[in-house]
Amino acid sequence: MKLWGRAIVFFLLSYGMLYFSYKFYIPLIGGGNDFYNYYKMYINPLDFTQTHAPFIYRQFSATITNIIYEWGIFYNTTISFTDSQISQKLFFASILSNYLALVLTALTVSKTVDLYVKNSFIYPLIGGAICFMSFGVSTYVLTGLTEGWTWFLIAIGFYSLKSNNLKLFIIISLVSIFQKEIISIILGIFSFIYFVYHFKYNESKNLHMFYIKTFLISLGSFLTYIIVRKVLMPVDGHANQLSTDAWLNSFLNTNFSEISFVIPTLLSSNLLYLLISLFLIIFYKYKQDLNQLYKADFVAILFTVAGLYFIGIITSIGTNIGRILLNLSPIISVIITYYFYIIEEKTRNKYE
Repeated sequence: MKLWGRAIVFFLLSYGMLYFSYKFYIPLIGGGNDFYNYYKMYINPLDFTQTHAPFIYRQFSATITNIIYEWGIFYNTTISFTDSQISQKLFFASILSNYLALVLTALTVSKTVDLYVKNSFIYPLIGGAICFMSFGVSTYVLTGLTEGWTWFLIAIGFYSLKSNNLKLFIIISLVSIFQKEIISIILGIFSFIYFVYHFKYNESKNLHMFYIKTFLISLGSFLTYIIVRKVLMPVDGHANQLSTDAWLNSFLNTNFSEISFVIPTLLSSNLLYLLISLFLIIFYKYKQDLNQLYKADFVAILFTVAGLYFIGIITSIGTNIGRILLNLSPIISVIITYYFYIIEEKTRNKYE
């Protein structure tokens, strides 16, 4: 199926979610005060005096939301969220912006599934559809925050890794500097794990060099973000995120057993648990058929989850760790789909 056909399928599957979010979403429930920081940026994008760090550096999605707002795209109806200081038109633009990004994410996931499952009609559609099933869609993506375009850039970055497209990877890395720093961290960890696995199991020196390059590009992108934040365009706010003393203090004072901390940070990752379940089924029933290079996907996800969780703890983002982990949803959707394919093929062969 061509991309426009898949786009229609994903739209028909999900447009009700757009309506529901616009009609009933309350920003203070999902994103706390974050929406109000982004709202100022939506009105005046590229103005670094509008709010504080780190929000002010997330200009990519703010600019797109502003464009939608300026174009006058608006659905006027009664909604649950009312605030005299917030324009309903701009509120709609922010949710629509994230919805468009979510559909593009699903499309990108479907294209990535094409790299895993050749000449399939249904599996790319399954992969894209799984994106909409992530816990993060209703709580963080179809909101007035930045998650929609962050997911999209992560999905494109992962596609570029799997398709060995260095130019595309460079573009995504550059854009990520002014979208969200978590993008370069995720892509950097995946690049490193892929390099290790390919160095061990794949003799292709071209691939070895490709993943070294993508790792260094990711590292360079993250360091550039730090330089922009601390030197080139310093803006006050959340200085503890870049302080080693604050990192240590936060780690030593985190109560890992507190239920109000554990549930939002771990139990929200529904796709992650489905992925782990499928991997265990495949490993114990069909382990001889799971290529070592495809195991790298699972290992990379586990290392990234651990890395993001650790980063979340030392930077004192609290229960927002769960929100950060949900950024892996596009990648996990691809791997879940591939695991479904393996199980389906083995089941089919069993009865033939």
